[in-house]
Amino acid sequence: MFFKPITRIVLLLFVCVAVSACSTSPPARLYALKPIATAAPVRAPAPEPRLIGIGPVDIPYYLDRNQIVTRQAGNRYDLSEIEQWAEPIGDNVAGVVARNLSILVPESHPVVKPWVDAPVFRQVAIKIAQFDADANGEVKLIASWAVIEPSSRRFLVVRKSQIRVATAAGLENVLDGMSRALEQLSEAIAAALRQDW
Repeated sequence: MFFKPITRIVLLLFVCVAVSACSTSPPARLYALKPIATAAPVRAPAPEPRLIGIGPVDIPYYLDRNQIVTRQAGNRYDLSEIEQWAEPIGDNVAGVVARNLSILVPESHPVVKPWVDAPVFRQVAIKIAQFDADANGEVKLIASWAVIEPSSRRFLVVRKSQIRVATAAGLENVLDGMSRALEQLSEAIAAALRQDW
C-alpha cells in the first residue's frame, strides 16, 4: 500500500523531528575572568571610605556575546558554541577591575555602575578596543580609560593602555592571560588614582 504524497511529507517531518530530539548537543561550558588572587590587606575600616565608581565599560560588538571569541590569522575570528562566558563580558571586566582596585588601592571602595545616589569620589570609565587572544595564545588588550571627577564631570586622567600577555595555547591558559592583562590595566588605573588621593 502506497502513502499519498502529503502523508509521506508528514511522516518525513515526524521522523526528522524525532531524530533531532534524540540528538543532543554537548552542554555549554561557562567561564569567567578572575581578579587578583592576593587577599586584601587588613586595615581599620574608614568611617567614610572614598567610593570609586567603575563604569561605563564599553566592549566592542564582536566581543559582546555569550560565545568566547578567538582571533585567527588575518582578520578572521572564531566563536565557540560550547565555551561561553558565565556573564556578559562587560560586567565581568567591570567586576574584576573593581575587585583589583579594592586590593591595589585599599583605602578605596570600588562600586560598579550603576551606583544610585552614592557619593562617588572618582569615576573610572573604560573603553575596550580589543581584548582577545590569537591562535598561539597571545592575549592583546587595548583600552582607553579615564579618571573623572563626578561632581564637575572633569577628566583628571586620560590614558590608553596596550597590553600583551604571552600564554600557552589552550582556553584555560588564554583566560588566565586575559585575567593577567586586566591586572596590568588595574595597576595602571590604581597608580593614577593614588596620585590623586
